[in-house]
Amino acid sequence: MKKLVKKQLKISSQLIYFGLSLVLALTSAGLVQAEVQWLDRSIAIVDDDVILQSEYDARLKTTELRIKNRPEGAQKPSQDMVEAQVMDGLILKSIQVQMAGRRGIRISEDELNNAIKGIARQNGMSLPDFKKALQSEGVSYLDAREGIRDEILLSRVQQAALRNRVAVSDQEVDSYLNSEEGQKQLSTEYLIAHILLLVPPGASVDRLSDIELAANKLADDFKQGVSFVDVSKMAVWDGNALRSSDLGWRRTVEIPGLFAKQVPGMRIGDVVGPTQSASGFHFIQLTGKRGGAEHIVEEVLIRHILISPNEVRTEDDTLQLALSLSQRIKDGEDFAELAKQFSDDPGSGSEGGKLGWSSYDKYVPAFATAARELPVGKMSEPVKTQFGWHILEVVERRTEDRSVEYQRNQIRNLIYRRKYEEEKYSWFRKIREEAYVEFIDDGSEKSVVPPAE
Repeated sequence: MKKLVKKQLKISSQLIYFGLSLVLALTSAGLVQAEVQWLDRSIAIVDDDVILQSEYDARLKTTELRIKNRPEGAQKPSQDMVEAQVMDGLILKSIQVQMAGRRGIRISEDELNNAIKGIARQNGMSLPDFKKALQSEGVSYLDAREGIRDEILLSRVQQAALRNRVAVSDQEVDSYLNSEEGQKQLSTEYLIAHILLLVPPGASVDRLSDIELAANKLADDFKQGVSFVDVSKMAVWDGNALRSSDLGWRRTVEIPGLFAKQVPGMRIGDVVGPTQSASGFHFIQLTGKRGGAEHIVEEVLIRHILISPNEVRTEDDTLQLALSLSQRIKDGEDFAELAKQFSDDPGSGSEGGKLGWSSYDKYVPAFATAARELPVGKMSEPVKTQFGWHILEVVERRTEDRSVEYQRNQIRNLIYRRKYEEEKYSWFRKIREEAYVEFIDDGSEKSVVPPAE
């Protein structure tokens, strides 16, 4: 029998319930004998598979419910269009599931379990809470589980089919970066609050000096933690007129020249001032930041010695050798020479153990954690990863501005996603046209008409 279909969504109405399992009913045929009666039937043949009436009914019911719950005034499709789209969706799913079978694509239980835990985390829930939330919406956890499996499976089939059909050139990235849309996409906006200690027109030198002293005192108060918001609500500060305003969201080119150089380097909550102008002494606070593509990365230069178990070296022997080498380094032997002689990482071993500059996220978690915690110039005790035991030393750390590279990657991914979606629907049309589809009409009222072309 064909397994029920169910599509993944988040708890906030993004987990869409696609189907119900095949319904079997036993009806009484008298006091002595019971007759088995099948209440489900095949309504379409798709290559080597069939679509069941129960699948179609369940998908149609769910789709109609979503349409019904759309906001008032939203345009709603005709019933014929809804029915055609539901049937076409089931056909496309069947075609892709069969492709997965032919290509040997499977979703393991571990992979499925991890995906479900990830969905729960995205919704801020533990797995037990996630199950309860499904139950409260009338969704069986086992059905949801199979629906998520199907979603992962279909995504895997699509990626396998499309990965060689979608490419993004450097020229496309350059063109987008230089376009108005690209500039807007990457521009940073700042939310700025402003306070001004006013200098009255024609103020004497002594009066100006008093206001400047008050401004410096206010700057000290801000450093001590006085609330910028509380001060901005005042009309007078230390006997001097005060005016506050919210400059709103502004791009760098829109920031007043008085603060234009300071703002890009500020962190949220920072206060800058006093800055003097003809009208008085200004203070600004950065209260928000959005957009942009600044990407500052901490990189680390590490050298290590890897000792791995093998056919003649047991796990215990491997650890003992790593401990022995660690002690020899502590006793004064040269790290680089021992790396060249003993390391099972030939690439770095020939370089005295050096791995080159890299960000922490390029390493496996246990290795990265040890590297983060080590002071520069210090050596770790042996660290276990799936590759074996590592003796590692942080040689140097640095902060690098990877904004240009990050910008290009962002744009490349954006273009890729757009092209991928376009190609995906083109591929859908192709596999739909190439599939053998036969609709089964038994003359009943529940018979399904073929999707409209």
